[in-house]
Amino acid sequence: MRLLLSTLGGNVTEGINLYNVMRGFPFRLATHNSGNVASIGVAVYLAGEERLTCPNSSFLTHGVTNEPPPSQAFGAKWFRERHDGILADEARINDILVERTSLTAEELARFAETEQTKDATTAVEEGIAHKIEDIDIPDGVPVLTVQTR
Repeated sequence: MRLLLSTLGGNVTEGINLYNVMRGFPFRLATHNSGNVASIGVAVYLAGEERLTCPNSSFLTHGVTNEPPPSQAFGAKWFRERHDGILADEARINDILVERTSLTAEELARFAETEQTKDATTAVEEGIAHKIEDIDIPDGVPVLTVQTR
């Protein structure tokens, strides 16, 4: 089964859930970056046993951010909780990246404060993708499209 993926990312908890579910599929999953895979979408993409990327695709990584709800009261307790939550989310994402790529925990710690866009070649060099390949959908193969938000 091949999943063509292009995503701006989204909620970390939902992304980790999707990664775990996809890793449990009873079939061999190939993920294929069909445009841009960003943020938590990179972890979701890494669920694939085979990971492909189009030559002109990119991957965007960055540290975890948190947007406070409207009218949120900002006390020290609230800031500590958000801080601890952000660090926990970054640790979960980094555990996936260390396990599924050639990136080290030290490299990921250096990248946490910066937004990085990686081209297809860099993604292969870092073990995010296994191979650069154009999309080739054979005639007659059903194509399902899922679009969220």
